[in-house]
Amino acid sequence: MLMYRIPVQVGGGRDYTISIGMGLSALLPREIKAISRSCRVFVVTTRRVAEHHLGKWLEGMEKRGVEVGVLFMPVGERAKNLGIWSRLLREIAADDDERDVVVAAFGGGVVGDVAGFVAATYRRGVPYVQVPTTLVGFVDSSVGGKTGVDLPEGKNLVGAFHQPRAVIIDLDFLDTLPAREFRAGCAEVIKCGAALDGGLFRYLEEKHEEIRRRERAAVAYIVKRCCELKAMVVGRDERDELGIRAKLNFGHTFAHAFEAAGGYGRYRHGECVGVGMLCAGEISMELGMLSRNDFSRVEETVRRAGLPRRLEKLDTGDVMDFMRRDKKFRGGRSRFVLLRGIGRSVVMEGVPEALVRTAVRRRLRP
Repeated sequence: MLMYRIPVQVGGGRDYTISIGMGLSALLPREIKAISRSCRVFVVTTRRVAEHHLGKWLEGMEKRGVEVGVLFMPVGERAKNLGIWSRLLREIAADDDERDVVVAAFGGGVVGDVAGFVAATYRRGVPYVQVPTTLVGFVDSSVGGKTGVDLPEGKNLVGAFHQPRAVIIDLDFLDTLPAREFRAGCAEVIKCGAALDGGLFRYLEEKHEEIRRRERAAVAYIVKRCCELKAMVVGRDERDELGIRAKLNFGHTFAHAFEAAGGYGRYRHGECVGVGMLCAGEISMELGMLSRNDFSRVEETVRRAGLPRRLEKLDTGDVMDFMRRDKKFRGGRSRFVLLRGIGRSVVMEGVPEALVRTAVRRRLRP
């Protein structure tokens, strides 16, 4: 059942649609046929996702005459590296019969980022379709065309902008999503509300129990609204050249440093985003931009989502070192998304390092 269709308008003949609903496996072969009547589709996924979901999607494509190859990658942020990217490229090249190639990213945010980067770089760019299977994929990583991998020196330091040709969000995937992954995805929803839309944030406050229970109507609404917000931002500032898209990074400068300091395995991305938003909120308070009441609302929403408000066994110095390498730093100057109120954010450069260090230290346990 198709519930919503949201256009993403980036121009240059690259516009596409986000489809949201349930039982959407038949939609994938139609989208692929719209790209090419005769192609070979390479589905990039993990064995865990394939075990639960891939069968009926492959069956639907094969019934409609779509030739498919399946490529597996490991689970987790540590798989988002140049070695996995290179291996996937070589596997496609070894099976390439010189027809059109389409890549289908079938998994969470890591799969989407890596598969998208494979599509961006194979034959100097081939089409790809995003089929996210996690909440973070639904509301954030599948939309907007940011693809790439991490380096030991920092997160997302290698990548390319490469818009998908379609995004298919099937809410049925939530039935098998582990609780920790669902909670991590909620961080990206909170981010959208806190930074861009006070109405969405109030919805999260009012409907937190329904969302926690994964009630379809509540989850469908937050997914739709986050996709609408991201489509609007990407349409106005696709490559983050105007500072508009940067607002989607609320909490992320901290989060990326937390992930790197933890070796990309200790914490989920969303768990780090939750703590990162609290760091940014505290700095916003210290600078007189955000009231204590609004900060408390953000902290309480993070708590109700089941996300940590502090992280353990990370060193403040290590976190600060990784933050200085973040690609959002310009000319050695920090660049943070801060709040002027719920739903109102601003990108600010030159935040005093002492404030940043204090905010980080408060949110870490030895």
